[in-house]
Amino acid sequence: MKKQEHKCLFCGTAMRREFGPLEYSITSKWSVTVLDNESLVCPKCGEKEDLIVRALHLEMRIAAEVIKKRNPLSGDELRFLRGLLLLNGREFARSLGISPETLSRYEKGVYRLNQTVDRLARAMASLYLLRHGGPAAEFPPFIEGRPVSIKLTLYLDKKGEYRVADERRAAA
Repeated sequence: MKKQEHKCLFCGTAMRREFGPLEYSITSKWSVTVLDNESLVCPKCGEKEDLIVRALHLEMRIAAEVIKKRNPLSGDELRFLRGLLLLNGREFARSLGISPETLSRYEKGVYRLNQTVDRLARAMASLYLLRHGGPAAEFPPFIEGRPVSIKLTLYLDKKGEYRVADERRAAA
């Protein structure tokens, strides 16, 4: 079977494969780094297309790490979990037992998430992961500190699973 050659959408030149880190944008203010990510690059015009392997699995790994973190959820993380659950603001707010306006203020960082809503959002995301074959995500025994978005660097292992980069260093 012949390998498919990818052509640049702008100039039609054959693209070449490169590997390097990718800043995977979750929201406008929060991104996750994926090491050794494959990209197609046009040698003529410089156009770059990032290829994300198993994107749903990547998002489920990010969700698992967000659920496990000890700090309160940030507004960006709450918005990310809502998107993973495929719920609009009104549906998610109703599920959390809050008004859509309060959810909006949590997601924008105007209000700090209270612990009950924080744990409920994590539980909903955890159930989603269990139902869809995602990685297990244990809740932290306690949630404390400031709501800061998790800094996360992931890589794709030989089995096609996303792992936290610290795990790769520990295994070496």
